[in-house]
Amino acid sequence: MRRQKVFHLLILVVSALMGAAVWFVCEGLYDALVDSLARPVLMGLLFGLLALAAGGVFAVSLLRGTFEQDVVTGGSALAAGGILMGLVLLVAVLAALFQWLYSLRLSGEAAKPTSYIFLLDDSGSMLDNDPHQRRFSAIGQVLEGQEEEIPYMVYGFAENVSLLREMGPLQAGEDPGVLTGNSDGGTAMGTVLAQVLADYEAGLWDGGASPKVILLSDGIPTDFQSFSDISELLKEYVQQGVSISTVGLDGVDGEMMERIASRTGGVFVDIQDAARLGEAMLSAASRYAEEDLVTARYTGGILPGVLRVLFLTLLGLGIGLAAAVAYGQTESLNLILSTSAAKALAGALLLELCTARLGNRVFWWLLWVLAAATVCTRTASPIPVRRTRPVQRRRGRSRSNRMLGRS
Repeated sequence: MRRQKVFHLLILVVSALMGAAVWFVCEGLYDALVDSLARPVLMGLLFGLLALAAGGVFAVSLLRGTFEQDVVTGGSALAAGGILMGLVLLVAVLAALFQWLYSLRLSGEAAKPTSYIFLLDDSGSMLDNDPHQRRFSAIGQVLEGQEEEIPYMVYGFAENVSLLREMGPLQAGEDPGVLTGNSDGGTAMGTVLAQVLADYEAGLWDGGASPKVILLSDGIPTDFQSFSDISELLKEYVQQGVSISTVGLDGVDGEMMERIASRTGGVFVDIQDAARLGEAMLSAASRYAEEDLVTARYTGGILPGVLRVLFLTLLGLGIGLAAAVAYGQTESLNLILSTSAAKALAGALLLELCTARLGNRVFWWLLWVLAAATVCTRTASPIPVRRTRPVQRRRGRSRSNRMLGRS
């Protein structure tokens, strides 16, 4: 009987489903902790959970009887479980280390904005917080700090949204400080964010490759209740490659402004005195949020992308080793490791090339599924070998012999 090796389809399906399921947990943790937890710690937690998905491979291998031995030491299933947990911890530590290295930005500078879109609060509270309307003259300070001429546009918002200046470079003799507001009404922050994006998609303005929004407000939004009400809108900003930095004055909802900025690659600058508006807006215009391994990046150059792809591929290889230990068959070790590296590389390239334009979550999810999916083989049921009988020649007298006998 022959023993035939075939792909273990059940392991592949279960491990891929585990990766997809773990992603939903990781996405929830990311949204809950990204504004409060250090980014290296957060990345370590997320990749550690992904490596833990190899537990599904371990369970199937044990239940189906395909587990043979720990591929590292040749020990039992108990030894394999201990090594598996050690590898999960190792992947988590490596992810934290790689995120720390990636966030140093030694490999590239933040991409320079190609245009500015100023969204200036003109609600009733601004009459007290910015009575001299320094928010308009602060625009000139931002533009003066640029190395070259850069187009800009200005929206004002209170109960309604108004376009105060169309997109275009600063004209000779033009003073943005001559713009004025009414300082009356509520704070339609969600409405102005939606209007800017709608105008962009309608082709009413073109901000180049890296438009940057500067949102200034001194109060709590009056047109939405919670961050979840605008989260989908902010995802569209990321998909369009538009970042938002926020400036908070006096009684602003700092947590809300911080989350708006961090989700779109910008920063939040908080001040108490309108006299510092120029300084604050210039800081907001020139800075970007900390980047991480699984979301869109805003640094320019090729090297940052190469580093991210390298880091993600190495982490995928570590997750593949965890899956190999969980499966417990030495003869599948090379197959699992080679395919894990290839899948992680493919997922990392898609994440790097497509995330900024097509959205963070789709390619992050795909990376998780590819990294978790385990390609291995199993021994099929023995195939019986059919034995054939050799053809035996009949014995008999030849025609000549028969003729001789008759004579």
